[in-house]
Amino acid sequence: MKCKGRNRHGKSCQANALTDSEYCFFHDPKKKAARAAAQKAGGVERSRCLANAVLCTAKTVRLDSTESVIDLLSATINQARTGKIGLKVANTVGYLSQILLKALDQGELEKRLEEIEKALESR
Repeated sequence: MKCKGRNRHGKSCQANALTDSEYCFFHDPKKKAARAAAQKAGGVERSRCLANAVLCTAKTVRLDSTESVIDLLSATINQARTGKIGLKVANTVGYLSQILLKALDQGELEKRLEEIEKALESR
């Protein structure tokens, strides 16, 4: 049996009614206290998840070498695996690390090219 409640647009609710009611959980007047408790619990969980999503470190990590990026990625992977940081943060760190590694590689190539050019000019 479908819920007899109406949504905010006045259309019939498409959810199934609870077994002991003509309404779904969200429209049943007898479930008002249970809905409030569920909303509160959901808000608390959401706050916990948002706090968990931020990578909190006491110091800024210098990322000027491949080794330092590898260290950051290793720490991030372990923090994500243990639930210390959110997966969105871990994915962002991974993505930005990929870009940083390409930039570091490009910088190294430019340095080597400069050295070759100087060596050729001095001949």
